[in-house]
Amino acid sequence: MKLKILLLIVLPLLPGNAFAGLVSVNKNNGGAHGWEKVVEDHIGGNSSLTCSDPGNNACAWKNAPNLIAPDGSKHDFSTEIEPVVDANISKGILSGSYIFETNYTVSWKATDIYNYQIDVDIVD
Repeated sequence: MKLKILLLIVLPLLPGNAFAGLVSVNKNNGGAHGWEKVVEDHIGGNSSLTCSDPGNNACAWKNAPNLIAPDGSKHDFSTEIEPVVDANISKGILSGSYIFETNYTVSWKATDIYNYQIDVDIVD
């Protein structure tokens, strides 16, 4: 019981990118040179990156979320998950999903490399 109370007090105090419960990336209508609008949010344990409209900005995290594995190790979304999804989309695999580190489900749906959504959820 004391542990639950401690977690309820401490978890909201952690930075948004330290405990990822849900990660979402949405790319819409990008151009060959990038995106016009890039918005990054970290609220509680959730992180999102939304990029839209043709422009010259990279659709990239300033503070990439870390996914915490069951053994406590941290995994950087932008170097360990996003490149895998990008590679699949580039190969024409426009939707799919897989389990990452036994406790996260990674899924994506795309029309092309400039228009897609990636979602990472905790496995129940």
